[in-house]
Formats: sequence, C-alpha cells, structure tokens
Amino acid sequence: MPDHHFHDAFTVATTVATATTIGMLTGEWTSTIAATLGCLSGLVLTPDLDQNTGCISYWRIEQLLGPAFRRFWWVYWYPYRKLHKHRGISHTPLVGTLGRVLYTVWFNPITLAVLGVVSWWFVLYWFLGLAVSDLGHTLLDEIDKAVGGRL
Repeated sequence: MPDHHFHDAFTVATTVATATTIGMLTGEWTSTIAATLGCLSGLVLTPDLDQNTGCISYWRIEQLLGPAFRRFWWVYWYPYRKLHKHRGISHTPLVGTLGRVLYTVWFNPITLAVLGVVSWWFVLYWFLGLAVSDLGHTLLDEIDKAVGGRL
C-alpha cells in the first residue's frame, strides 16, 4: 500500500484538479469551496479508517486536536473497523464514502444542512469532493497492488 505521504500528495493534487474543474463548470465559489473541503476531508475521513493500526487519520487528529481526541477518534471508529475488513466495501467509491459519511453523523455537512446551517447543494459538492478523494485513494491502492507494492 502506498505510504501516507504518497496518498496525501495525491489527495492535494486531486483537490486542486477538482476545485479547478468545479470552479470552471459552475462558476460559483461556494460549490468550489464545498468540493475543495470535501477532497481535503479525505485526509481525515480516509478509507483506511477500517484498519486497527497504521491509519494516518489518527495521527492527524492528534496533531490537530491533541492526544485525548486521538483516543476518542480511535474508539469512535472501533465498531466501524469491526464491521469492515480492510479494502472491503469501505474502499468502494461512493458506497464506502457514503458509509463513512453516515457513520460520522455529527461531523459532516449533512447534519449542518438538516440544521439549516448550509445548503443541500453545499453538501452535494462536499460529498462529491470526498468521493473524488476516495476514488484517488482506491486507485493508488490498486496501482500499487498491480506493480507489486512499489509505490
């Protein structure tokens, strides 16, 4: 599997490409910002949350919010890890993305839309950005597997 540096660099490149494309297609800054935030959410809401160890998301949370919240994040995702084997359905684009979004009910824009804080269009573009990030993650994993783990 590619290391987190490779995944991160690819996610950032994907974010730039997605933001540029959405901006050019819609001409709206809100949809561009939502898609950008969705792609960047992939750095924390990674398909690798189905792993017991080695998920960079846990360390990012610790850097951002401290060790106590990292432990909370690890415990919070425990049932999810038990339900999903690594690279199973949780790595399937759109299905895996939707599963993680629904699992994080209070950490995502859907909750904000229900509360009336953001629009449903914002949620759609955020989800699209996260799905693109997930697709890139899965694509890298598959390329790495095809070349014998040399990424």
